[in-house]
Amino acid sequence: MRKSKMFQCGRITAVMAAAFGVIVLGAVSGETARAAEGESICVVVPRHELDSTGVIENKVRQFEEETGISVELINAAWDVCTDKIRTELSVGGSSYDVVDFDNSLVAMYIENDWLEPLDGYEGAAEIKEALVDGLADKFTVDGTFYGVTWNNDTHVYMYNARMLEDAGISKPPKTWDELIEASRILIEQGICSYGTPMSFWGNAAVNEMTYVMYAFGGNAFKDGELCIGQDPNTLKAFETIASMMEEGLIDPASLSYDYETAANVFLSGESAFFLQAMPGMYAASNDPEQSQIVGEVKVAPYSVTSSEDTNVVLTVPEAFAIPKNSQHKEAAWEFIRYMSSKEFDKEKALELGTLPVYEEGFEDPDILEKYPHFTELGKQNAYAKGIDDFTWYDEYSNVFQSELQRMLLGEITAQECVTNIQEQCAEFAK
Repeated sequence: MRKSKMFQCGRITAVMAAAFGVIVLGAVSGETARAAEGESICVVVPRHELDSTGVIENKVRQFEEETGISVELINAAWDVCTDKIRTELSVGGSSYDVVDFDNSLVAMYIENDWLEPLDGYEGAAEIKEALVDGLADKFTVDGTFYGVTWNNDTHVYMYNARMLEDAGISKPPKTWDELIEASRILIEQGICSYGTPMSFWGNAAVNEMTYVMYAFGGNAFKDGELCIGQDPNTLKAFETIASMMEEGLIDPASLSYDYETAANVFLSGESAFFLQAMPGMYAASNDPEQSQIVGEVKVAPYSVTSSEDTNVVLTVPEAFAIPKNSQHKEAAWEFIRYMSSKEFDKEKALELGTLPVYEEGFEDPDILEKYPHFTELGKQNAYAKGIDDFTWYDEYSNVFQSELQRMLLGEITAQECVTNIQEQCAEFAK
């Protein structure tokens, strides 16, 4: 099957994955001694949203050829992979050898003792030491290292500089008030249809609004306790988004957008701002096969928050992990080391425009020469903040999505929205 280009409609790809199953990439046999032994592993990871050229799949094939370990790669949408992984691990299955370990599921996986500690494996300490600050910590619990980050998914603020120039706006908005005013000007002048698309479909909605809460100085949790219904800054965040939706400053179709679909809107030139762009969006914006705004996008040196003096961006990294019941743990670790090498991290950065997972990548002259905007990315990355994770995340996410949709449709107020989330999640929070 021919792969679709990056940022083609995420809703379609997700539906197709659910309807027709996942893409399973068959193993390639090698001629090495290990291959003769017949060792094979099963790897379950989501499709990388930026990999339109098959960089990751090609690396898996190289791994097979160089090691003789054959790989069954189950590569699908995030929710499909996550459902498969949790179903298998929850019943004590041993079918999977390397699994995706999402930042939002750390508490659940560790509480259930589903994963193999990595500290004792060769090279694990060196990898952990070299990772970007925070990435190793996110997947380390009580001093035990459980996951090697493969996707530094930190979302950053990008804007269409040509549109702002045409509208006479001297700099990208820094505060939400400035964003609202700039969006009004751009729409009134007919320069764009909406100020920004947002991602309010599925689990992306929780990530989207978590960033907005952070940007207003709020949070759904305080000291580990759910407080979404009592925090005034969080209420202000919900009120602002509801107001912007009602006024038409946010693309109304955002209710059905995941990140890839929202990206399509921005790349088509229908909006001026993308508040949570994937880092590779900059490279995509300059690819005429994917973008109608080539040469127009810039990365802001700051993020949109409620104050001129604050910055925050959301980071939602993913890691490779080994299930505790895997029957091929050494081969699984060999795969993780290979796919997490500094060389491949650089290759992905150069080919896809992804953020490095290793600190040294942000100082690599080859990467900076090709992507000088990484300087601005680095400035925003310094303020990265992850989401809270807890064992009842699924229940929270489902309630959150449902009540947020009702608010955005005008069925309930922002106050009712946060109150309903608080009350409906109270039982889970116990």
